[in-house]
Amino acid sequence: MDRKGIERSFMITEKTYNIGVEATMDVIGGKWKPIILCNLRYASLRPSDLKRKIPNISQKNADSTT
Repeated sequence: MDRKGIERSFMITEKTYNIGVEATMDVIGGKWKPIILCNLRYASLRPSDLKRKIPNISQKNADSTT
């Protein structure tokens, strides 16, 4: 499929993104979010279980997932 000439932009709040990946990374970016999401992909976990699976995460970050 030829995408030449197709122009897309996404706007979340007042920031404009040229591609969806850019917007996604802005939403899920950060140090812990991708790691937490990876650990939650198959089942929901209690913060204490999450802390056990991710030893370096602070209790505050583990608790903020609920």
